[in-house]
Amino acid sequence: MTSVTLAFFVQNASAQPDSDESDESDTATEEEEGEEGEEDESSDGDDESDEDESDEDDARDEPEPKPEPPPPAVASEVEADAEEDDGKTDHDQWVGHVGVGWFGISNVPIASGTPAGDGDDPVVNPGAPEFIPTPAIGIRYWFSSLMGLDLGVGMSVSTGSVSTTTYAADKATITSLFFHLGVPLSIVEGEHVSLQIAPETNFGYAYSEVEPSYQPGVEPPPPAQLSGSRFDVGVRVGGEVYWGFIGLPELALEGSVGMYLTHQATDITVGGAHASQDNLVFTTSEYQSPWDLFTQHVRARYYF
Repeated sequence: MTSVTLAFFVQNASAQPDSDESDESDTATEEEEGEEGEEDESSDGDDESDEDESDEDDARDEPEPKPEPPPPAVASEVEADAEEDDGKTDHDQWVGHVGVGWFGISNVPIASGTPAGDGDDPVVNPGAPEFIPTPAIGIRYWFSSLMGLDLGVGMSVSTGSVSTTTYAADKATITSLFFHLGVPLSIVEGEHVSLQIAPETNFGYAYSEVEPSYQPGVEPPPPAQLSGSRFDVGVRVGGEVYWGFIGLPELALEGSVGMYLTHQATDITVGGAHASQDNLVFTTSEYQSPWDLFTQHVRARYYF
């Protein structure tokens, strides 16, 4: 028994160092494997770092893309017009535009009278000159905010007849023409008003014929030819008010007064006989009735 136990003890003692060596070998192997893994990871990390640095260098070498331009601002027509009209008066808007309007009523003189006598010896029966109201319309064009041009024309034609129980006759046809030329100058401007001075000239002409009355057994005289003319040179001072304050800058009202040198002439001719009158008048604006303010001195105009 004692020999068996001793042999077992010796066997175990000889086997124990082998086990320790095996464990140390295993540990060393694991450590080597761990170091190799760390080296691999370090190598992978270095590769990734090198790749990142290479990418950064490539990105640095490439030119930066230009920023895209912003889209053009799209403004509505109302906004565009508002910007365009910003700072402009109503008067400035119509530089280079035409305005059509009323130029008032002007009185063109004409002689009055009847033929008398006979065909061999005609005689004139003159009367007091008459005046034919002639309405005029025209245009105004502004070359600049300072200077413009007025052109106007008017015409009037009247005729008719007279009849009674025992008598009938045609009235004389009366024709009158009127022409206006002016150069308005805008001397002071406001947001909705323009104060102006306008040198101008006018010319009017009227014509008519009067047939002789019937005389039994007598050769009638020739018809009486009636005519008259008017020539004005003067200046108006006033203002043009634009209705932009209610959203209608195209519409304007002009009020003015003037001073004129006027030459008026009338003539009546029957065959070789005639009678004439000449008048030279220097006058300011006159009002024969309250309505003259609107018919002669207030003008409406619309600009296009």
